[in-house]
Amino acid sequence: MAEFSYTGLGLVLIVIGSVSSGIGSTLIRASALLEKDLRIWRRWRGLLGVSCVTFINTSLDAVAFSLLPICVISSFGGVSVACATWAGSSGWFGFQDKIVRKQVVGIVLVVFSVTCIGLLTPEMDTITDANTLLGMLNAGPFVAYQILWLCVLTA
Repeated sequence: MAEFSYTGLGLVLIVIGSVSSGIGSTLIRASALLEKDLRIWRRWRGLLGVSCVTFINTSLDAVAFSLLPICVISSFGGVSVACATWAGSSGWFGFQDKIVRKQVVGIVLVVFSVTCIGLLTPEMDTITDANTLLGMLNAGPFVAYQILWLCVLTA
């Protein structure tokens, strides 16, 4: 019999939360485009979107934060951006965005950079003082990430 994995559960919850956030953001946008003439309590897309972004995502993230280290969770930050872009281009929400190559490159860069932050940020259980924090921020891998991201931003 296989053992229950809290890490696996945390990963599933963070992915579901990120997808919920992306879809919720798309629903909020659809409400702004399609329901702008309605009163706030009649904007069902907006209310559902806010529920997805705040209640569902926040609840799942709270549990995931107790099961996974922050460096793992931060690596999934780009999932909501990618999901919102996909949902907006699908046409399933009452509008359809056209995705251009620059957007795809931007999404890939966001996902890549968030993953690099998760992988290259030094880990500690607690930070005791400012000198320790500055030492961590000046660590080789994190400085390499900062230089790489500066090059990407100025390109």
